[in-house]
Amino acid sequence: MIAATISFLALLAVYVFYNFEELMQEVYKMDLLAFGKNIIILYLCMVGAYGIISYALYATRYSRAKKNLRNYYNSLKKLAGMYEK
Repeated sequence: MIAATISFLALLAVYVFYNFEELMQEVYKMDLLAFGKNIIILYLCMVGAYGIISYALYATRYSRAKKNLRNYYNSLKKLAGMYEK
């Protein structure tokens, strides 16, 4: 979530710097509260999407790693059994 926040802030800064002249001309005409709400909504959508994608990706990786670890322990048990004989 920290990486998503930093990425969002970087993208917001790029947007502001790119459209700085237009924003400065429209600052008195625009509804700043609505503009702030739109930014917060975009932030929450971005962080939410990042969280869902991250959860799905790492849950899949975790289940694969757990399966591989189970196979590794079974192989170790077989190897230990061979040394005991």
